[in-house]
Amino acid sequence: PFDVEGTPIGTLWVVAHKDHRKFDGEDERNVRTLAQFASAAWQLWDARVTADAAVNSERERASELATANQHLQLQVSERERAEEDLQRLIDELETGVMQRTAELVTANAALSLTLEERKRLNEQLRQSQKMESIGIVQGGLAHDVNNLLNIIQGHASAIMSQPADPHKIIEDARVIQE
Repeated sequence: PFDVEGTPIGTLWVVAHKDHRKFDGEDERNVRTLAQFASAAWQLWDARVTADAAVNSERERASELATANQHLQLQVSERERAEEDLQRLIDELETGVMQRTAELVTANAALSLTLEERKRLNEQLRQSQKMESIGIVQGGLAHDVNNLLNIIQGHASAIMSQPADPHKIIEDARVIQE
């Protein structure tokens, strides 16, 4: 019998082609030993086939894992590159914001100074306008007073130049009194 792991899977036959040759116990022992060697060889061959299949399967799995690993490494590299680009953009944006903020602070300070200067100039303009108005009023008053004084002076001169005419003196005195 040809056994594999205790299970007969076939038989090993030896046929003598000559009638005078008969098998004895030694021949039977040799055939049984050959059957055992054949069984062992079969088992080795089957184990080899199974092992080769397992090795091929593991090679395929290793290849798939290597491919997946390369893909993951590419993704990690791309992500790292994207994160670096994002960080660079954030840094540029922060720098831009800081510069713009500094510009705005400077512009705000200049605007504040301009507004203060404008307030001061407006106050000076109001003061100047007040002074101009006072000057106009004062000039008008001075003109009116001067006109009255000229009338008074004219009538007083008339009184002094005509001391003999009492009517004319009284009339000039009334004008001065008014």
